[in-house]
Amino acid sequence: MNAFRKPAPLSLKELVRRVLHRLYLVGYQGRDLPRPVRKMIARTQFHRAWFAGRLGVFEECDVMAISSDGRGVDALDIPF
Repeated sequence: MNAFRKPAPLSLKELVRRVLHRLYLVGYQGRDLPRPVRKMIARTQFHRAWFAGRLGVFEECDVMAISSDGRGVDALDIPF
């Protein structure tokens, strides 16, 4: 048995999912995309993924929230 097999090729759906996740993480790190790149990907799911990361938006237990580490306030707005 060969321990160094080639990985199975990615489907297009999986490739897009990985790119979207990577763009989200780039935005979450606070890294800006160059303006020409942002204009090129404007109104696409790639820009939305980067922008959601930039704003600190995440989903927890099927509830959309915004991080409270200086990027925004809790989107749940539940008084305790």
